Amino acid sequence: MNRFQYILRRLILSVIVLFGVVTITFVVARLIPSDPARMMVGPRAKAEQVARMREEMGLDRPLHEQFIQYVGSLLRFDFGVSFSNRLEISTQLKQFLPATLELVFISVFLAVIIGIPLGVITSARPNSWLDQIIRVVTISGVSVPTFFLALILQIIFFQQLGWLPLAGRLSRDIVLYNPVEVQTGFYLIDTLITGNWPAFGSALVHVILPALTLAVYPISLVARVTRASMLEVLSENFIRSARASGLPEWMILSQLALKNAVSPALTLVALSAAYSITGAFLVETVFVWPGIGQFAFTAVESVDFPVILAITLVVTISYILINLLVDVIQAMLDPRVTLD
Repeated sequence: MNRFQYILRRLILSVIVLFGVVTITFVVARLIPSDPARMMVGPRAKAEQVARMREEMGLDRPLHEQFIQYVGSLLRFDFGVSFSNRLEISTQLKQFLPATLELVFISVFLAVIIGIPLGVITSARPNSWLDQIIRVVTISGVSVPTFFLALILQIIFFQQLGWLPLAGRLSRDIVLYNPVEVQTGFYLIDTLITGNWPAFGSALVHVILPALTLAVYPISLVARVTRASMLEVLSENFIRSARASGLPEWMILSQLALKNAVSPALTLVALSAAYSITGAFLVETVFVWPGIGQFAFTAVESVDFPVILAITLVVTISYILINLLVDVIQAMLDPRVTLD
C-alpha cells in the first residue's frame, strides 16, 4: 500500500466514523423522554402553540426526513437553538470555543517545547540523579487529577504568593476601561492586533494558571514517551557507529536520535490536543474560564439537550480530525506506516 492509498483509506474510515457519530446523536436526541417543542414554547403553552412549534422544528415529519434535515443543518454548521436562552447554538459556540482553543493551543505548545527536551535530556543520562527527579515529576504529572492540581496552583500562586489572578479571562478594570475588540476570539491575538497592551497583559497573566494546569499532563506524557523512544534509538547500531566515528554527542542526540524517535512524541502531542479539549472542561470550571467547558456545565444544569448534543458533536469531530491529521503526519514522517 502506497502513501496515497493509506491516507485515502484513513480519510474514508474517518468519514464513516463521523457519519456513525452523527447517526448516534440523532437517535439519542429522539430517544430522550422529552418534547423539544414543549420545551421551546414553555410549560404553559397551549396545545396549538406546541403543534405549531413541532411543525416549525420539523418534528411532525417522517423520521428519515428528520434525519436528512438534521444532517443538512450540520453541514451548514447549524446546531439548532438552545432551550434555555433561545439563542442559536452555533453563535454561542463561536463565542465560547475560541477561549477553549486558546488554552488547548498553549498547552500543546508547552508540551512540545518542554516535554520533548525533557525526554531528550533524561535519555542522554539514564538513571542519573537528574533522570530520577524528572521521572518522578513526570509520573506525578500524569497521576495528579486535573482539578486537584488546579486548586493547588490557585492556593500557591494566588493565595500564598499573590503573583497570578484567581480566575476569569480578564481583570474587571480591563473589561470596564480597556475592553477587547474581538477579532478572532483569541484574546492574546486580538489584543496584539489592536495594540491594546493593558488588555494583553491582563489576558496573559490570566491564561497562565489554567494553561499550565492543562499542560501538565501532556508535558509529562510526551516527556516519558520521548525518553522511551530515545533510549530505544540510542541502542541501535548506527548510533554506536556515529559515536565510534567521533561525532559530538549533541549532534548524535539532536540530528540522529531525535529525528528517528520524535514520531511517537509528535503523534502523542496531536492526541494530547484532543485530550486537552475535554480536559479543559474541569479546568474551565475551576478557573471560571468562559469556554465550552463552562458552556457545557451550564447546559447540563439546565438540561439543555441541543447544547449538550452540539458540544458532543464538536468534541467528537475534533477527535476524528486530529486522529486523521496524526495518520497523515505519520505517513509523511515514517513511510513504514503505509505498509500495514
